[in-house]
Amino acid sequence: MWRKHPENASPEAWRDLLETANALVRIADDHGLTVALEAEVVTVVDSAEKAERLIGEIGSPRLRVLFDPANLIRPVDLPDTKPRLSEGLARLAPYIAIAHAKDIRVRYRLHEMPSHLSGPGIARLFDIPAGTGNLRI
Repeated sequence: MWRKHPENASPEAWRDLLETANALVRIADDHGLTVALEAEVVTVVDSAEKAERLIGEIGSPRLRVLFDPANLIRPVDLPDTKPRLSEGLARLAPYIAIAHAKDIRVRYRLHEMPSHLSGPGIARLFDIPAGTGNLRI
């Protein structure tokens, strides 16, 4: 299972990300390539807003987005995923280089989570084929 690291939201993590992204973009520019970042709720770039911020701060057309709507959903976004997905698409549409199509399903209702899976940042959502789960656009 993926888990959110407690330091992901720290200024140091963002600074490390900027340093690494700038280095990647320089290499991509030297070779005529595009780098696509994938936002995911347990990473430093845990939202569409942060992906948009990173692209703005890097300021290079070489940095784009791998758009995976399922990766923007947190358990709290269930039962209505539409607002978060709509916001993500509105923010990131100009930067999308490629997209993933999948769906998600929560294995247990949140109030039924077994105690050993109830810690902060533990993934409760499972990837399944597109159109068969909880995503609503």
